[in-house]
Amino acid sequence: MPSGLSGFTVEVTGGDRDADLAVFLGDEELCCARGEAPNPTLTVARPRAGTYRIVVANLGTEELHYVLSAVLDGAAVLELASVVVASGAPIAVRFAGAPGEAGGWIGLFGRGADDAAFVSRQFLEGATAGQRSFEAPSEVGAYEFRMLANDGADVIAMSLPVHVEVAKAPGTGPIGHGACETDGACCAP
Repeated sequence: MPSGLSGFTVEVTGGDRDADLAVFLGDEELCCARGEAPNPTLTVARPRAGTYRIVVANLGTEELHYVLSAVLDGAAVLELASVVVASGAPIAVRFAGAPGEAGGWIGLFGRGADDAAFVSRQFLEGATAGQRSFEAPSEVGAYEFRMLANDGADVIAMSLPVHVEVAKAPGTGPIGHGACETDGACCAP
């Protein structure tokens, strides 16, 4: 999204079940609509520069469907298809704003780990945007992706945390947590 916007609107369409919708700037929740309708809409007025996270989840099932992000001012960004995954499952990571150098790469790290302590990594081979797929670690816990430039010397983007959980047996229900489940509610009713 370009800088200088007076606002932006996030709209869910085509839903047939009540949904949670929340918009975050970094870790700050700006607004949310919780289970109000199958197709909630939120508007953010006077957006500040930064990476916005847009989360859509089904109410009651705790099944996460989408985590999207939008970046103001053209910063490098890493986007995850899901923030809760089963151990061993694929994790799709979209990237944009990479510098296009041969030494750039994306790595999977334990949350807060040193930049040299990656679990796995993939070189970008000069690409400035695209998608990579990683396998979730077998160890349950919190992880993050980082985009690094200059052969790993500079971190230029970091993803939202991704939580790896024990894989559930088929037919036992979804894994994970709803979009707004930190203290039981995402916003005032």
